[in-house]
Amino acid sequence: MITKFERKVIAGLTAFLMCLSMIFAVPVSVNAEAEQTQDEAVSGAQQNEDVEDIQIPDAQEDVLHDIIEVDETGDAAKEKEDQPTAPYEEKTRTPQMLNVDQQEEVAGTITLKKDGTPEYGEAAFSTEQTTVRYRLNVEEDGQYYFELIRDWSVNAYTSIVEKKEDGDTWLQGEESRYELHKGGEYYLEITNNSAESVQTLKWYAGKVRDIKPGEFEAELSENVESIYYNLTVDETGCYRFDSGSLSRSIKDKETGEYIYGGPFCKLESGHTYYITISKNEVNQGTSSKWSVKKGKAIPVELGQVYRNENLKDVYYVFVPETTGKYVVKESASIYDENWKALGGRYSPVQMEAGKTCYIMVNGTQYWSIQKYEESEKETIEVQTGTTYTTPFDKNKEINYTFTPDTTAIYRFRSRQDGANLYIKECDWQTGFGSSSGKLDFFIALEKGKTYEFSMASWDKSEIQWDITKAGTKTANEGTEYTTTKEETTVYDFVPGKSGEYMFSSKDGGSGKVYSSEYKAINGYLYNGSVEFGTKVSLEKGKTYHFCVGAEGKEAKWKIEPVKESSDYTYRALSDNTVEILKYSGAESNVTVPDKIDNKVVKSVGYGAFAENENIVGVTIPAQVTDLQYGVFASCANLETVTFKEGSKLQKIAARAFENCSKLHSVSLPDSVQTIEENGFAYCKDLGLVDLGNGLKNIEQYAFYDSGVTRIHIPDSTTEIGASTFSECRSLNDITLGRGLKGIEESVFYGCGNLKQIELPDNITYISDNAFGGSGLTSVEIPDSVTSIGKLAFYGCQSLKKAVIGNNLAYIADNAFSSCALTEIMWGDKVEKIGVESFSNNKNLTTVSLPNSVTEIEYGAFNGCENLSDVEIPDSVEAIGGFAFDNERSGIRNTNTKWYDAQADGDLYVGKVYYKYKGEAPTDTRVTIKDGTKGVAGYAFYMQRNVTEVVIPNSVNNIGEVAFMGCESLKTVTIPESVKVIGREAFGYLSSKQYEQGYKVEGFTIRGVAGSAAEKYAKENGFTFEAIKPDYIKGDSDSDGKVTISDVRTTLRYVCQKVELDEEQKLAADVEKDGVINIKDLRKVLRFVCNKIEEL
Repeated sequence: MITKFERKVIAGLTAFLMCLSMIFAVPVSVNAEAEQTQDEAVSGAQQNEDVEDIQIPDAQEDVLHDIIEVDETGDAAKEKEDQPTAPYEEKTRTPQMLNVDQQEEVAGTITLKKDGTPEYGEAAFSTEQTTVRYRLNVEEDGQYYFELIRDWSVNAYTSIVEKKEDGDTWLQGEESRYELHKGGEYYLEITNNSAESVQTLKWYAGKVRDIKPGEFEAELSENVESIYYNLTVDETGCYRFDSGSLSRSIKDKETGEYIYGGPFCKLESGHTYYITISKNEVNQGTSSKWSVKKGKAIPVELGQVYRNENLKDVYYVFVPETTGKYVVKESASIYDENWKALGGRYSPVQMEAGKTCYIMVNGTQYWSIQKYEESEKETIEVQTGTTYTTPFDKNKEINYTFTPDTTAIYRFRSRQDGANLYIKECDWQTGFGSSSGKLDFFIALEKGKTYEFSMASWDKSEIQWDITKAGTKTANEGTEYTTTKEETTVYDFVPGKSGEYMFSSKDGGSGKVYSSEYKAINGYLYNGSVEFGTKVSLEKGKTYHFCVGAEGKEAKWKIEPVKESSDYTYRALSDNTVEILKYSGAESNVTVPDKIDNKVVKSVGYGAFAENENIVGVTIPAQVTDLQYGVFASCANLETVTFKEGSKLQKIAARAFENCSKLHSVSLPDSVQTIEENGFAYCKDLGLVDLGNGLKNIEQYAFYDSGVTRIHIPDSTTEIGASTFSECRSLNDITLGRGLKGIEESVFYGCGNLKQIELPDNITYISDNAFGGSGLTSVEIPDSVTSIGKLAFYGCQSLKKAVIGNNLAYIADNAFSSCALTEIMWGDKVEKIGVESFSNNKNLTTVSLPNSVTEIEYGAFNGCENLSDVEIPDSVEAIGGFAFDNERSGIRNTNTKWYDAQADGDLYVGKVYYKYKGEAPTDTRVTIKDGTKGVAGYAFYMQRNVTEVVIPNSVNNIGEVAFMGCESLKTVTIPESVKVIGREAFGYLSSKQYEQGYKVEGFTIRGVAGSAAEKYAKENGFTFEAIKPDYIKGDSDSDGKVTISDVRTTLRYVCQKVELDEEQKLAADVEKDGVINIKDLRKVLRFVCNKIEEL
């Protein structure tokens, strides 16, 4: 055996021989297990003339290349240029040769099982160790995979070494697969080349499984991230891969190409496909099941309506007869004959005549493929001074062209809101104002250049608009001008000297400064609802254009030069005071001067200290009344702000302290009445805040995403603007003052540490998203609150108890959705529960609604998976679709326990027919029981086997989409008692809102003339057949004639002395307004007294 000393000598000679091999272009191999003596090794190196069979691993070649490349100017550099370089990834994955000592050290043995069960473990590395080696025990010939679980920053890889008599051979794998044979001597080497120390690396390995199409479960876990398969098919065709949320890759071994695209792909007999199934780290709890199955092809024709049954292995084959564009308007994907994606829903796809296309339709729905109809296009040339009307028709596209006769400012204005203006190839930087909503947009356009533009609107059928060219006036320094809302004027200004000028207004609006060529002059710009302006540098003698757009009736403005004094630039105000415009000093603690040039400092202007990183503290003198827009914005090191005693400060302007990330506390003087928008936004270290006792208004986003922890809103405050404390994640204590009337939109959104809040009884409303995503654990809505907005408490994941006030009639959409409610205490005036208002409260087990409730809207308790006890009072007449069960959307796909416990078939909740549960058998006839007040939305949705439904006279409400997709229901009789029929309740296969609105062919509605049934039939284009009612109008006592007895009976019913059955109620309701009252009584009496001829 070789001694330790001899091993070291051999190692040294090995390195020397490698150098020689590079010089003489001779490869060298060293058998790590050869038991040579030192003399034998040296003799062998000297005497070996025939070295053709000797090899060096690639990693060692890289090292030797580095030796040769020392002199880049010589032959070595030329050799480097001639030598092809492998990609970095390949080089880093090439294993490095172990020295003799390392090769004999084996960490253990890994048995690779023939059944494919993966093995896994951890490789431990000592301080300076870079490689760990395992012996492999292969139970069966085949392909095997070896992988590591590591962070992306860890530079490590695996290698497979085969030991043979003539030396070690590094095996070349394909797609992490290695061909190994039973009885062979193999080693797994795990190499770590990371710069940082890594003590352990997780590994896993297993046999690649040979499979045919079928269903499988990958043995994935936290220790095994991927499983490898070799797939072959017996028949060429289209196959569907269904792997859920698992990741997969497919590679054709024969072509070497990866197969991308949707669930389907084309596989060929005789090919082997490398399949890798992986589980994403973020979805560790998901299923490991996956499948591959041969698809079922269904040929389709142009324009025909088909029903997709949500069978995953079904795809449709379409061969167009003519070349052109085709479209599927439902949820679907279109592929070419090689399953390459061509387009999806509403996307027109170009197809060639005779070439096969595949279509995959999602979910249970009706669909068709149709010829795409290009929108009609029209181009209209426009001019100034004319009002134009743009109609919005999906089948017509209108574009406009405008060619200015002079270079000037032009103003686009619309009469309505909801408009959007798009101008091609213009300089948008010269524009200002509103280019969306209600248009009031100013922009510089060049003489003789033709501009193309268009109008759009999401919610308007048409928009009226015009273009005005700005007139020209002259402006002088220091003079105040007034621009009205209707005025479109440009003011020409020629500076008397070069320097900085302020162009500003104390009124709301916006403005812009242009050069003589109408190019925008950049400056410190601020636009707002209260004031606007800009500070710009201008040159003496040049002409500049000033343009103003007033937000209100008018805007007063002027142009003034900027002055300098010591560390400050400033301007003189009309009352002989000073406004500081810029501080240029370098002090860390700054006291704003009381006076500059013997003039009192009254205002600290726009951005005067903005982005100053030297300032740590600032003191504001008492006589300062205004801190203007962005005055201290982004002062990254500002920690303290001190207001001198007797401060007259009236407002903290917009963005005054925005992004002062180290500002840790604020104590405002009582004189401050307003904090404008974003005043303290993004002040991350802001803790305690004292708002003083005189604050009236806090505008939107004032403390957005700040670090405020505790705050008291004084009684003087009457309004807190939208999103004022939104995303204040440290806020844990707030007291609301008595002056507030309501909680505005998103005020406390995302306040995760706000566990409790007391809502005083002066609060009358809670707006949209007011507490969304906050940390509230319970909430009590006082009786003073009469409305809460959408998403008001959405996503409060700690909210367990909600007390609804006694004056709240409507709980808005998603108001308490996705909370943790276990208890709801209902107010006695709740009438309507909005869309998804309590959805996804997974801890809610019981719902018992008060008798005041009459309507439950769509998805109200959808996703409340543990809801098992449901009590709906008889007062409820209308329930929206999926109120207690899932809609199979993927977002809300969990039924309540109550729903799951119900038997298939007719399902009632209270006095409402809720749903036909399960799939109706062929030729199903449904008779809704007497006394039922309503049919819920989606009650028979997609029940294709329902052929007949009998609706009793007691029903007065039929929900939206109630019978959509009932293709076998050709005729329905709707009783006169029905007063409300929801959208697309009868006769539709799919919705007009989202798809084509396919109808049941030949659908007929039968009902009483003048009833809701006739109105629905006419509005939706269905055949209507009038029938005679089973009663005589006015005959409330059912004796076959209308007499004074009926007057008496109706009177007694109105006075609640007697009850009437449903048919008698229909007879008594002669006004047909759904209620029986004194109006009906009077009309019957007049008929009996021969004052009118018919009822």
